[in-house]
Amino acid sequence: MIKYFAIEWEKYRNYTTFWVMLTLFAGLFVITIAVAAGFQISFGEFDVRNFFKFPLVWNTVAWFASWFNLLLAILAIIITGNDFSWKIYRQNIIDGLERTHLLTGKYILFTAIGLGVMVLVMLVSLVCGFIYTDKIVFADIFSKSYYLIICFVQSMSYMSMAFFAAVLFRNTSMALVLFIVYFFPLEPILRFMTPDHIDKFFPLKLISDLTPYPSIVDATNDPAMKAAMENQLSQMKSDDSTLSLGWAVLVSFGWWMVFSVSSFFMMKNRNL
Repeated sequence: MIKYFAIEWEKYRNYTTFWVMLTLFAGLFVITIAVAAGFQISFGEFDVRNFFKFPLVWNTVAWFASWFNLLLAILAIIITGNDFSWKIYRQNIIDGLERTHLLTGKYILFTAIGLGVMVLVMLVSLVCGFIYTDKIVFADIFSKSYYLIICFVQSMSYMSMAFFAAVLFRNTSMALVLFIVYFFPLEPILRFMTPDHIDKFFPLKLISDLTPYPSIVDATNDPAMKAAMENQLSQMKSDDSTLSLGWAVLVSFGWWMVFSVSSFFMMKNRNL
């Protein structure tokens, strides 16, 4: 497996677009967090900086990171589409690699990117948490750190879907345009025309819902206000609108596998 990753790394370590896209993701993400954490908005027992205190900071930072997953999807399409356009896959086959090796190498690269995103989210969450939490309680520091795993699943799901689009169309420009059109407005239109108990299973909605907006209730210090807000939210919430977080992770993982297996069979059976 190291051999296949080394082949992928050799292709992209000097590829400017690869590093530009990753730098854009990291830079925009960190700048957004810095700007958001710098706001001083408060009323009563609510303060916007409560979103950056332990343990809520894990949800907050993961939610902000999800804003930029489209960049990872675009990167996945570009590097996969280039392998088709520049006949790199065909040359790899001539050099003795099997098609399964090509897929393995690409997914190891995607996994490395996903782990990098997870580490970045972890570091930013810890820094913000230690800066803005007034009283550090050890139990609170990692109590919602499961959002790191969710963040990884989310980024991998986006990249696997993008990889599927690139393999399906084998043309970088076409795959990019159609992926973005599906992202918006096609899937939102389809969801609008679909009942709630079905539309929550659409891939992009499901994957994006893995990191929901951090709860305003959790960012409020007043117990009476919390109780009132929780009661109001429970009355407004529709049971059919979203899946529970656990089910959302499982179904997103299912979509990840569907896109991966479909890509494998297309690469196995189509002329490269």
